[in-house]
Amino acid sequence: RLDPGRAGASMSLDPTMAVDGEKAWIAWQEGMKGGPTLFVRATHDRGMGWGKPIAIATEQRPSTTGLQLVKLPATRGGRLVLYWFNQYELLGAYSKDDGKTWTRFAPLPVLTELNDLKVVQDPTGKVILVVADKPQQKLDDLYVAVSDDGVTFSKPARLDTDPPHQGTSRLPSIAADAAGRILVAWEDMRAFRSEIYFNYSGDGGKTWLSQDLKADTAAARQAATPRLAADGQGGFWMAWIGYDDQARKQGKLYTTVIRPAERVGVAPAERPPDVDRLPERVSRFWEARKRADWGDNLELTDPFFRLGVKREAFIANQLKIVYHAFKIADTRLAGNSALVTVRYTVEIPELFLQSGQKVTVPKREEEVVEEWIWIDGDWYRVFKDAMGTSFLPR
Repeated sequence: RLDPGRAGASMSLDPTMAVDGEKAWIAWQEGMKGGPTLFVRATHDRGMGWGKPIAIATEQRPSTTGLQLVKLPATRGGRLVLYWFNQYELLGAYSKDDGKTWTRFAPLPVLTELNDLKVVQDPTGKVILVVADKPQQKLDDLYVAVSDDGVTFSKPARLDTDPPHQGTSRLPSIAADAAGRILVAWEDMRAFRSEIYFNYSGDGGKTWLSQDLKADTAAARQAATPRLAADGQGGFWMAWIGYDDQARKQGKLYTTVIRPAERVGVAPAERPPDVDRLPERVSRFWEARKRADWGDNLELTDPFFRLGVKREAFIANQLKIVYHAFKIADTRLAGNSALVTVRYTVEIPELFLQSGQKVTVPKREEEVVEEWIWIDGDWYRVFKDAMGTSFLPR
């Protein structure tokens, strides 16, 4: 056992390991009364004996997680470096004496409110770091930075190039070869169903594609959990899980070969959202409301809501609201989404509450901002409950 069970420690979490010949280091965190404490232990004889645990840092934030330990080769300074993050910042500590003493540093102070961390080394020992940035609880965007010594990093470059925080980008995987070719793939929700996108650098992380690319995963309706390996000749193998069902309950394993320089493994260009069709769909939705055609309203509602509702029940639960004239007042587009402002006239001639009380609302004008999404080749209105919560899997 490597964690000796100190008094006041609740549990051990997040083990991470680095190896250099006969030497190895294991770092982890323990829940302590004063906050999560990070420890490291070393062996210099292939695990036959282990040194005493050395405390690296004690954090004040309980959300500390994502420990990643790397060992730089002698040609890159030979440092042992540990990275971790909490909700608000990316942190690090390095050792120049094989883990005996540690110095803390901030690898990427320009990013805040993080949600994920992935660190790998290329065959030469260069450190490649990918983080998910989630400011003010928005949807995640991915950034990448590289370092020759594990401490000083390049300026973070954004990997997912859709509009900022348009859809969650998560579960990144990184592969690199000795020639400086780096591929980063991730699970992407910009189109509301899980897809795999990637970005590529051919110069060791100095520059990246200005436009990310969608991987060819046409074998399944949804694609998730990419895992990458470089073949050393400019190609990358990607294993991934595919789902044919919308609820993602039946996963199947697939592989795709990606050769970015030759655009092998890249999905064909998709039809962009038809902006001119949006007002037609919005008008159809509101005309159906005027006719009290709740079945047509349901057909124009997003497929994630429709997945869990029966048509008969949806129609039966509609209130006796009478809609009159309407007007599309404003439309704001952002990628596969649109916010549409509609002004309309409505009245409730007669409504009985559960208490038996009769309620009437005279004709009046109101305004609503609706979210519409482009999916399955058309626009659909996003259903939201009274709290403004939707069923979109973002």
